[in-house]
Amino acid sequence: MLDRKLRLLIAEKEYLIAIDARQIVSNLLPCDVTIATMLELEQMLGEGAWDLVLIDVVSDPESNRKNADKVLTAGAGLVFLTGHSDLARGVPGLSEWPVVIKPFTDVTLLDAVSRALSLAGKS
Repeated sequence: MLDRKLRLLIAEKEYLIAIDARQIVSNLLPCDVTIATMLELEQMLGEGAWDLVLIDVVSDPESNRKNADKVLTAGAGLVFLTGHSDLARGVPGLSEWPVVIKPFTDVTLLDAVSRALSLAGKS
């Protein structure tokens, strides 16, 4: 693990879901978690270095690709959050990054965070 607190960003259209995710990860990992809307994602990526970004899957596959590219270009790992169970095996074209189906449990969210940090070389 890193010798500093992890920096996580949660970009989610549902504020209560973002709060729940923040509570889960901050209770079990040494991290600072910031919540943003999907509209604020690009701005927040430009404002600092993030270790991991959890983003809400949107209905447009091209937008998902663009959002993911922004996150990965910023050097962060990626976790997708979605209510669409058909994406459980992965977002098309980005299947290496974990997907967490909402509503999620502590275990599923933390597993996805751990896998994404490992993939990004942040653990």
